[in-house]
Amino acid sequence: MKRLLILFLALFVNPLWAQQDKVEAFAHAIARTEGFYMRGSLPARCHNPGDLKVMAKGGTYPGQIGVCKAGHVKFRNDAAGYSALYHQIDKMLEGESKFYRQEMNLWQIGKMYAQNSRRWATNMGKNLGVPPGTTLEDYFDLPPRVKPQVQPCPIKEY
Repeated sequence: MKRLLILFLALFVNPLWAQQDKVEAFAHAIARTEGFYMRGSLPARCHNPGDLKVMAKGGTYPGQIGVCKAGHVKFRNDAAGYSALYHQIDKMLEGESKFYRQEMNLWQIGKMYAQNSRRWATNMGKNLGVPPGTTLEDYFDLPPRVKPQVQPCPIKEY
């Protein structure tokens, strides 16, 4: 019974922990890249490690208590800011993001995420210990997504 439990933990639980560790590492790399750990920076003052902006159409993030300069979200505390950032990363990984796809690399993500995409991607890569051309699929060891096959329209012969 003990061996079975160890086998279960090794096969199923450990990969989930490893994935969560990578999500946390990715979130902290974003926070470093955005200047969250710099005393007095806008992300630090707003408890917003992801430097997330206000949602379109008046939506709010859980834990959001206001808006800081230039439309950046202000969170109740750092934990609420990290929770929102983790949620955004999860959406990227699950293919539910409107802006980011799993096959995007740090350069492409930087174009969407930051105005200075070259600097952002370079810093993210350095913070993660990977080249800026690394994709989300590669970093998170995601299985390739199956794209639906489009069937050609049959041509009727007369």
